[in-house]
Amino acid sequence: MAFSSGTFSLYTPGNPVVTGTTIASSWANNTLTQIATGLTTCVLKDGTQTITANIPMAGFIFTGLGAADANGESVRFEQVLTANGMKFSAADTLTAAGTGQSDALQLAAAVNRVTTAAASTGVKLYSAAVAGDIQLVFNGGANAITVYPQTSGFINQLGINAGHILPTNTSSLYYAVSATQWVAFISA
Repeated sequence: MAFSSGTFSLYTPGNPVVTGTTIASSWANNTLTQIATGLTTCVLKDGTQTITANIPMAGFIFTGLGAADANGESVRFEQVLTANGMKFSAADTLTAAGTGQSDALQLAAAVNRVTTAAASTGVKLYSAAVAGDIQLVFNGGANAITVYPQTSGFINQLGINAGHILPTNTSSLYYAVSATQWVAFISA
């Protein structure tokens, strides 16, 4: 094989070629096959090559990483940590909407401050929750709001798709213990 422990070696015997050596098909074909294997094994900078195994970084770091903006993408240090600890996405001055789960305002941030809440309006937690997700909702509106789980989800012991009432000037931390079950910790 062309690569061994990260070192590329040409096919032997026959390499390196010495002046006056007659080219033999076995030497040329084996050498070119090794080069093709080596190039096929490389990671290409244009992203057309798919990684097929874990890559041990040997203490080195990735630099110049773009900011993640979707699930499944790598995040940069400053997207996760700040000088004061963890950093969470936040949404401010939100307006609760709808009259049920299907038309409630879809929340996308981890920390959410609702400032406008007409009677009987609501918000909906992450649409595709995974165990360990958290969402904090503060209701600073004039009316209580209903906080709904994602479709087919539960909050505490409420029924499937049932909303959790969040009074005005109150916050609640919603923690996903599974892909469908949320636990609500409401402030006093």
